Amino acid sequence: MKQQQQPEHTTATTTTFSTTSLTISATSKITTTTTTTTTTSTTTTTTTTTTTTTTCLLLLLLLLLLLLLLLLLLLLLLLQLQLLLLLLLLLPTLLLLLRQQQQKLLLLLLLLLLLILLLLLFFYYNNFCCCSYCCCC
Repeated sequence: MKQQQQPEHTTATTTTFSTTSLTISATSKITTTTTTTTTTSTTTTTTTTTTTTTTCLLLLLLLLLLLLLLLLLLLLLLLQLQLLLLLLLLLPTLLLLLRQQQQKLLLLLLLLLLLILLLLLFFYYNNFCCCSYCCCC
């Protein structure tokens, strides 16, 4: 009589490890590297994905807008001191946004301030009297 061998019951074990590293260089390059290693009972597969983002252009634009804003602030210092004080009150908000790397919000706020300053300069040079204390007619 022949004996029949029963196959062993094996279950496939799959183990997945994933590591992600984020590197920010001094040139405003943000590199994200994700390495995923999947190990089964027979094979090991390693996949590495690297994404590099350069924010240098945005930072240069922000610095240019900030320089323009400072020049306009100096002009406003000569024109109207009250508006300068109002804008200086917003300076901590600008610094906080810059520290938290909220470039989109910072850019939006700087553009809004620039628009306000340009409108005020337009009204000032066209002798538009919007209130009693700012008229120079």
